[in-house]
Amino acid sequence: MVRQPALRKIIVTDWGALLGVAGAVGTVVIYACLLPTEGVKLSDAIGLTAFIGVVAFSFAIVALWRVRAINAVFRDGVEAPAVIEHLRGSGGRGWIAYRYTFRGREYQSGVPVILNDEIKALSPGDRVVVVVDQNNPKRALIRDLYS
Repeated sequence: MVRQPALRKIIVTDWGALLGVAGAVGTVVIYACLLPTEGVKLSDAIGLTAFIGVVAFSFAIVALWRVRAINAVFRDGVEAPAVIEHLRGSGGRGWIAYRYTFRGREYQSGVPVILNDEIKALSPGDRVVVVVDQNNPKRALIRDLYS
């Protein structure tokens, strides 16, 4: 069994998870700064509150979806050797692609990432270990980025 990833590592590595968490928190913070003041009708405040709630909830769903998807790969996955093919990115986010062999077949996969120091240290040709989803071998994640 592969060791489950840490929630913190998922959030600081995976672009979708970070977007979901930052969006949910940011939406609530913006709302707190726009709290109704004198002269605002109650009906307007209720509408704004409902809108902010839907937006924050939507971002939270994105974060939860990414965390659950990553945890599912690690829970049921199998380790396999891989090679980094390319790393692209700008503005703090990027894409990392890798090639691996699983059950005698070669696959290519990749994930959107946050360009943190750990990811910037990777280069094309580097050997890494991926965790491959046994039910969908096209889906694999670089083990050490998440644990």
